[in-house]
Amino acid sequence: MSELNLPAAPLWSRSYNEAIMQEQAASVGLCLDCVHAKVIQSDRGSAFYLCRLSATDREFPKYPRLPVRICRGYENSKAEGSDGERAT
Repeated sequence: MSELNLPAAPLWSRSYNEAIMQEQAASVGLCLDCVHAKVIQSDRGSAFYLCRLSATDREFPKYPRLPVRICRGYENSKAEGSDGERAT
């Protein structure tokens, strides 16, 4: 039996995925990778970003207006040592 030589993913697919991620980052802002954000999917397919800090601090809106550009509660979920799930 011979090995299959499958081609690598085409370059356009990688650049397409990067473009989608950049578009998402531009439309959502900081909430996209914040440890305090939780994505809520509606029955109709819409996505809303719930700020878990709103449960303990009234300064944070429950569903902030997107894109969020500045937030004093922002913590990057991809930062070293972060497990992505923090109780607030």
